[in-house]
Amino acid sequence: MTFLLSLFIVSGITLIFLIIHKEVELAYGRGLIMKTVAHKTDIWLHKRVGTVREYKGLVTKKNILSVSHFSLVYVLKMTLGLFAKVRKKILKLIDRMEKKQVSLGCPGAASFFLKQIAESKENDKRLTEK
Repeated sequence: MTFLLSLFIVSGITLIFLIIHKEVELAYGRGLIMKTVAHKTDIWLHKRVGTVREYKGLVTKKNILSVSHFSLVYVLKMTLGLFAKVRKKILKLIDRMEKKQVSLGCPGAASFFLKQIAESKENDKRLTEK
């Protein structure tokens, strides 16, 4: 109830203001600042409505589908490229971990079995030298 009463009062004040405004305009023969502001705003508003109508004409089902398709393909390409880079780095890391550098500067056998063979050859040499 209070809302309706306040709405009625505001509309009444606005109506009185518009009547006084029109009387002053007719008495002095020129528009007040309210009219010039409204005129400038009207021109600006018509330009904006025209551009909105132009862009509204561009929004069709075909254009929406083509833009969504393009964006989906672009996102998928970027994702696959990222996965390929990550896979490449992981493979390089695995290759680096699998390759163990064997120091060739240290003489000797590489395994227990080869050590036994080398020791038996040394023993045979010692026996034949004596």
